[in-house]
Amino acid sequence: MTDKISAATAAALFPYCIDKSLGDPDRYQVLLDLRAAKVDERESVIEQSGWATPLASDEPIASLVKCAW
Repeated sequence: MTDKISAATAAALFPYCIDKSLGDPDRYQVLLDLRAAKVDERESVIEQSGWATPLASDEPIASLVKCAW
């Protein structure tokens, strides 16, 4: 059940994640960092960028981080 809730949450918030990334003045650097990162480090790059962190939250949503990269 948790996986379905996480998947539904990620699907609902994914457009927000994309919008946040497009509005980020550092987006090109983040994309370069993603390209340079090893596969197992890419989630960390997304987390650090803040693209998967919803408004009024201090931490990224893990399921959103996974679908973002």
